[in-house]
Amino acid sequence: MADDSPPPETVLPGKVERALRYEFMCKMGGPPDFRYCNGEWCKHVENVVIDDLPFAEGALRACYRMQLVQKDGTRKNVVAKVSKDPNEDKNTYYRDVQAQACAKLWAVEYNDYGVPKIVDFVPAYVFELVDRPGRPLIGAEEFIEGVFQKHNNNVGGTITGMQEERATPNAFSHFTWEASNHSILVCDIQGVDDCYTDPQIHTVSGKGFGRGNLGQAGLNAFLTRHKCNSICEHLGLPLIGVKTESDLSDRGGTPIRGPRQGIFQ
Repeated sequence: MADDSPPPETVLPGKVERALRYEFMCKMGGPPDFRYCNGEWCKHVENVVIDDLPFAEGALRACYRMQLVQKDGTRKNVVAKVSKDPNEDKNTYYRDVQAQACAKLWAVEYNDYGVPKIVDFVPAYVFELVDRPGRPLIGAEEFIEGVFQKHNNNVGGTITGMQEERATPNAFSHFTWEASNHSILVCDIQGVDDCYTDPQIHTVSGKGFGRGNLGQAGLNAFLTRHKCNSICEHLGLPLIGVKTESDLSDRGGTPIRGPRQGIFQ
């Protein structure tokens, strides 16, 4: 989230309440193609203040200003995301945070290939509001300041006029497909500059990462609509739909190599 969030000097009014913060720590393990999907949840005790009214709303979530109150009285701005569906499965919050943590490590791997602009994903968490009846869960992520832009979505679309100007987000999505040996795709890329948030991960099986995982339909949508750009070429990524050795040799660049993998074709 961006512009509408409180500036650093603003102190939110309201009662300080206790909360448990859950953070997903990815670790290597399991099949190499899903090398960032495993991990464990770490729990921390926090004091928080949450605004009474949302500052923004989407189709599924309402966004609230929220601050973490430190022991010395200083405050850290975060954005709380609360489902608009009171009956939504509480595990959705955990799946969303897991997807963002997983995407963050794919970003680290992408950056290792000498790309023109590095990318990152803002840290995200699940909070359990222990002082409230029923101990409700909410999602939260660190506040990032700047102009928020959406670059592609989970059905293969790119924002009109943005693809040539912002090659990086779409090349990153393409990279995750190739670097995972055609197992996953990180898409729905949005954020401030190249610090992203709220990604969606499609898997071939359609399992995991919440209801936005459209499986093969989501993968096909990206693979048929993506237009390779100069960064795809820099990475040596194969043209979407092109599989022959002679076609790949025309791309130039340095074909990417993944951990314990050969050249992706």
